[in-house]
Amino acid sequence: MSTGPGSRVGRGAPTSLQTKVLSVGWAVAFLVLVGGGILFILSLGDRNDLAAATDTFVEEQRVADRIQRAVLRQIASTSLLPTGDVGRTRSELRESSDEVYGQIRRYLFLDLSPAQRLQLEEMAEEHQRLEVAGARTTDLIERGLLAEAEASRDAVALHAFRLLDKMETFLQMRENDLDTLRDRQGATVQALLAGMAVVALLFVLGTLLLVWVLNRRVGRPFQELALASERIAGGDLDVRLPPGADLESRIVTAGFNRMAESLRRTTSELEDRNRELTETLATLHDAQAELVQSEKLSAVGRMTAGLAHELNNPLASVLGYGQLMADHLDGRPTVDAHELKPFIDLLLDEAVRAQHLIRNFLRFSRKSEATLAPVPLRDPLEVATTLRGYSFQQAGLELRVEEVPDVSVRADPEMLQSVVLNLVNNAFDALSPAGKGALTIRGEKAGRSVRLLFEDDGPGLDRPDRVFDPFFTTKSVGEGTGLGLTVVHRLVSLFGGTVRAENRPEGGARFMLTLPVSAPRVEPEGPEVEKAEAADPPGEGMTALDEAGPGGSLGPRILVVEDEAPLRDLQERLLDRLNAEVWTATNVDEARVVLAEKEVDIVLSDVKMPGESGMALYRWVVESRPELAESFLFVTGDVSDPELVALAERRPELFIHKPFDIADYLARVSELMGSSANGRGE
Repeated sequence: MSTGPGSRVGRGAPTSLQTKVLSVGWAVAFLVLVGGGILFILSLGDRNDLAAATDTFVEEQRVADRIQRAVLRQIASTSLLPTGDVGRTRSELRESSDEVYGQIRRYLFLDLSPAQRLQLEEMAEEHQRLEVAGARTTDLIERGLLAEAEASRDAVALHAFRLLDKMETFLQMRENDLDTLRDRQGATVQALLAGMAVVALLFVLGTLLLVWVLNRRVGRPFQELALASERIAGGDLDVRLPPGADLESRIVTAGFNRMAESLRRTTSELEDRNRELTETLATLHDAQAELVQSEKLSAVGRMTAGLAHELNNPLASVLGYGQLMADHLDGRPTVDAHELKPFIDLLLDEAVRAQHLIRNFLRFSRKSEATLAPVPLRDPLEVATTLRGYSFQQAGLELRVEEVPDVSVRADPEMLQSVVLNLVNNAFDALSPAGKGALTIRGEKAGRSVRLLFEDDGPGLDRPDRVFDPFFTTKSVGEGTGLGLTVVHRLVSLFGGTVRAENRPEGGARFMLTLPVSAPRVEPEGPEVEKAEAADPPGEGMTALDEAGPGGSLGPRILVVEDEAPLRDLQERLLDRLNAEVWTATNVDEARVVLAEKEVDIVLSDVKMPGESGMALYRWVVESRPELAESFLFVTGDVSDPELVALAERRPELFIHKPFDIADYLARVSELMGSSANGRGE
């Protein structure tokens, strides 16, 4: 199909397609109407003529019948003369003659040919002879001349039969005229049929001409238009239609070409805008992620003072009781273990307390992608009260958590903590200027959702309808970005929930979170590890392998990669309790040397070390010693490396997080020992 814009240009002004179609249609209709009218008139005239002729002939037959009956009565009357009443017979002959005369006169008013008129005159003359013969016969009978009367009566019969013959000849002549009329009508009918055939032919030719015009002027341009539309739908926006030969066709093709050009320009602009929007959305997504992280880091900065105090308290206890225990041991060759037990218990309790603080703090500050999963609703509240409780106390405020349903909600753990901490911080900022007040957090079930309420008795909200708008803040310059509650709204929407702000009737503000309830996460089942004995303090508890003693079966061969000497020594001491053969390395290079020279069953490695990291060692083990990949365990406190965080979320069984619990450590290593022993076929 030609697509050149200058092809098929018509000469002169184009004629309207409507005009052409109407002209052809009117011409065909006129010819059909004229031909049909002529045929109708001809057929109607012939039909009327034939009907009139037929009626006339029928009437003539009736007249002939009357004449025949009258003549027969005359013959009958004359045959009865010798015996009948002469007067009555004369009267009957006169009436019959009048009847015949009257009926013959009726023929005179017909449209007759000269021959027919001549025949009619002969009939009249013959009738006169009949009358004369009848009158003579009656006269002869009255005079008694019966012989002459008999001869005259024979003459009456002769004239009567001659009259009937002449009348039969006349009727035959009239019937011949009727046959001629019928023949003429037959010819007319044939002419009509021929005319109808001509009209039908004209109609067919006109219809074919109209179809040809419509196909050429309508069908073909529309087919080209359909093909061009399909090409445009297929993405070819450069297709154009040639100008048509008719006015309407030119208007349509010009409009289509303008539309195609406009569509091409619009598509190009949309593609450019789509690329810009894609880039903008990517930038916006990164900006939103940075915004969430920024708000979290902002909250982290605001919690630093309280966290430092919370950490200093257990550290002060650890230092104090450590010094007391050192003083207690100073200069004493022997020490009763029961005397040291209180010191050790307090040291362990305070260390666990510091461990929980650090874990909550790092878990909150860690940057991660949203992973929606069942999250216990009470967990983020525990983190918030742990991290912000001291700040509330120092400011003379109260942070209360009342009854909260023990349910799980569909959310991301870190993001849900961010939501809760943002709302807690918002209440703290509202209450702290007055130096008094309380924030109460409570929850309630609401069908398949749970409603979490944050209610304070502060000054309330100036514009509850705008608190979630970006950069809307009532704080002084430098005290707020106006993005904290915006982040709350975005994250709650991401969870499939809602958040609403309002002022309480009794004073203060209320934030209401509605989150979808989710079934609690089912932890994968694994082999249970007996921890009771391993949880005993050092020196008292022994594992099953310990009980085997030096004479028992040979323990596992373990490589410990740790750059911190105290932690390296601690792990050696713990692994001795498992009857393990232990090699140590301070970096990845030393670990590779050990793995090249020794038969190792288990690898316990730190992540952050001088030189290469523990992740590099793990990748090397997967490639070079794949049999150790399932017996590799990270012992780390790093939660910031993205690759490490992703691996921890995908394979949590590969990690022990510092600071670790001795029982957990021994249980995890014992589990690996069992797997390693099965792999060696022991």
